[in-house]
Amino acid sequence: MAGASGARKPVVYDTDMGSDDWLAALLLLCHPAVDLKAITVTGAGLAHAEYGVRHALSLVALAGKRTVEVARGRETPLKGSNAFPSSWREESDNLAGLELPPGTPASTRSAVETILSLSHEPGGKLTVVATGPLTNLAEALRADPTLRDRLAMIYVMGGAVEVAGNVHATCPELPNGTAEWNFYVDPAAAAEVLESGAAVTLVPLDATNAAPVTPDFFDRLRDRRTTPSAEFVFKILQQRHKDIVAGNYYFWDSLAAAVAIDESYSPPTEFSIRVEQTPGNEGQTKVDETGRKLRVCRGANLAAFEQLFLGAIAPVGPTPESEG
Repeated sequence: MAGASGARKPVVYDTDMGSDDWLAALLLLCHPAVDLKAITVTGAGLAHAEYGVRHALSLVALAGKRTVEVARGRETPLKGSNAFPSSWREESDNLAGLELPPGTPASTRSAVETILSLSHEPGGKLTVVATGPLTNLAEALRADPTLRDRLAMIYVMGGAVEVAGNVHATCPELPNGTAEWNFYVDPAAAAEVLESGAAVTLVPLDATNAAPVTPDFFDRLRDRRTTPSAEFVFKILQQRHKDIVAGNYYFWDSLAAAVAIDESYSPPTEFSIRVEQTPGNEGQTKVDETGRKLRVCRGANLAAFEQLFLGAIAPVGPTPESEG
């Protein structure tokens, strides 16, 4: 949360711009405690980079925060050729058939250049919220390993520590039953970031499994579409209504964004973690005494999170004027 002085937390949102990322982006864009400096888009995850950047710019415009920089990263994982299913990627590229206002031009800087440059700015250490494959962050840390010392924390939606992964569960043709999708797609990047020495808090499936989008939340949002951001979130969730009723759609990325704002939504504990590289289990976040000590979130205060999310995208009462 904003400190006693009222200072907002400087944040970079690193994302692959899938539908759950759109929700998280709007939470970070709209929450008054967040000073969102940039959205950096990796094309290694759900949306291809060209489309992900376009959608990010449109979300910035929708939220009225046109001064937020949007920068493009590489199109492929650091190693290997793992990828999300093509149908998922097509839906992300097409914005699930929804419409958003056009945005301003993208940054002339790359995602890596943007992260490194912002890490040198005054005003406190930078917080990174990362909700896609960690390709951009791994490249930034390769380019300048001292970046780790200029980051307050990296909050990562990724991994499955004490629960099953979701790769095989959602794509039975893939045998990997241990990895979560973001780490499966670029396990080398995940390993490099977690082992970099930077402060890392994982918000894995252990936490997000406790944060389903519920029919009750859907109904409350339907009755509280008081802003363009809230209307867009409702349209996203309306498309997922069958999954919501079945209990299969979660606040994956939004929970990670919320934890970056206030860790009470999913308090972390310490684990020693190693990212598995062996084919068949690549991307597994394995508890291993020889691994790196990280902070790992388990469980979630869903009711409090829902209140935070609704309060940010559909505030009640007067709100500050948007940036021009």
